Amino acid sequence: MRHESIVEARARSLEASMLEHGYRGPPVLVESSHYIILDGHHRYEALGRLGARLVPVAIIDYWEGPVRVSSWRPGVRVTREIIVDMAVRGMLFPPKTT
Repeated sequence: MRHESIVEARARSLEASMLEHGYRGPPVLVESSHYIILDGHHRYEALGRLGARLVPVAIIDYWEGPVRVSSWRPGVRVTREIIVDMAVRGMLFPPKTT
């Protein structure tokens, strides 16, 4: 489940790179309760476009441990609760928000 939109040019670039070189990125980071993508929206999109049936993921407990949540966008406040709520409701932040 997503919580951010993607940048189309970035997804196309990753798709082309994966087609030429294979998958060379870290696993897509996924939250363990709702399976929300926390990091790797563009990698996930590119793999889907290439017809991948499986995606390398690392599932984490979002509510325990040293998970830090912040926004790349000045003045935008995000919390774990806000991110989960957005994803569950099917709403997307702009690209590269969290």
